[in-house]
Amino acid sequence: MWPTNSREIIQISLEKDCFGCSSGERLVLRRDGLASLTSTGKARHQTEDVSRHGSVSEADFDALVRLTLAQGFLAMQAVYEDPQIRDGAWAVISIEWRGGATRQVFRRESQGPEAFNVIESAMQAARARIDFR
Repeated sequence: MWPTNSREIIQISLEKDCFGCSSGERLVLRRDGLASLTSTGKARHQTEDVSRHGSVSEADFDALVRLTLAQGFLAMQAVYEDPQIRDGAWAVISIEWRGGATRQVFRRESQGPEAFNVIESAMQAARARIDFR
């Protein structure tokens, strides 16, 4: 069911948004080197979707996947949130492996394990090294 090694993972993504934000963001990194960064617009803020593309190095992708697995991503709960908070900032990290299976972890505000923050920070660092156009 779960991937047995990091080479089976073909995609990792991070999506972030909040109710009051003028736009959200989705970062998708693929094993084949494709990277996309989409700013998701919101009609109430009069913003539009904007997509940019770049390339992620094989070394960056592999390091990120190994870190994600080492941080126990597959053992995390699917959802971390305080049921009293419904409109705070949220983030979703997803991985996809060969065969089309996926695993995602959702968190609202600062809920969830520190490992989620470690993975999110590593994804943001990888994003900073990509020239999106």
